[in-house]
Amino acid sequence: RYRPNDADECTWNGVICDENTRMVVGINLQGQKLIGSIPAEIGYLRYLKSLDLSNNNLGGTIPKSLGQTEIEHLVLSNNSLRSPFPETLYNKKSIHQILIDRNLFTGSLPKWALIPNLTHISAFGNNFVGSLDPELGSLTNLRVFLVSSNQISGSIPEEYTNLVNLEKFEIAENMLSGEIPPALFGLPRLTSLSLANNHLSGKIGRLVRNMGSDWSKEGERKRKYVRLENNYLEGRIPDDFGEVEDLYLVTLHGNSLQGKMPESICELEVASSGFSFALYKLTSDCGNVDCSCSKACQCL
Repeated sequence: RYRPNDADECTWNGVICDENTRMVVGINLQGQKLIGSIPAEIGYLRYLKSLDLSNNNLGGTIPKSLGQTEIEHLVLSNNSLRSPFPETLYNKKSIHQILIDRNLFTGSLPKWALIPNLTHISAFGNNFVGSLDPELGSLTNLRVFLVSSNQISGSIPEEYTNLVNLEKFEIAENMLSGEIPPALFGLPRLTSLSLANNHLSGKIGRLVRNMGSDWSKEGERKRKYVRLENNYLEGRIPDDFGEVEDLYLVTLHGNSLQGKMPESICELEVASSGFSFALYKLTSDCGNVDCSCSKACQCL
């Protein structure tokens, strides 16, 4: 709780200070029913590294003065914040995470490619329009890119296949069109590929068998999620799709796929519960591609 008579802000609820310098380095006030806007005075906290104001009722814009801080983690999810995104945050090498999902942002997506050390971008559930920036493919440290449920159009840039550290690529429920870059399916650290509910066309890339292959090489297991439903994909499902290690969920219904469900998928072990690395859910338009060879099948 805020105590105005206590001059030592390091004792205030949600305030984190450096043990040696006693400077404020973090603020965590998530879910505190805060209203109003983020004050410009936050820029006075020059050593601020982490700001979490998620799950409140804050409006207005992100203050430009935040660019005067040493911000690394900016978490503003689930508020009522609006555009513009402050240009003062561009070119800041300190920033690793920007989470602005479930707000009221409009206009084009921010120029995140100008923030060179980003690892996490979460901006789903806004009203962004325009296209995906090809320059984002230069952010080779990027691990998470979540922009589902906006109004983004255009195609998926080929440059995104350079994102070799990408783990989650979720751009569902937009207005994207064109073919999916084949190499995108086979990114070596990818665990979640969500392209559902767009206008994407073409075929499922054969490199899908390599999806997330680096994890097993490092002795780790990660479930793999592939959501492709409700697009305009056509052709056959690659025979070796089922070779994706720890394939957990595959949704293919609402497309124009043809042929048989690959044996490599039919033969996968099926999970008896959600707490498993085995195949848990497989959907298809069974009139075109019958998935009943698997107990995980759901004909939709």
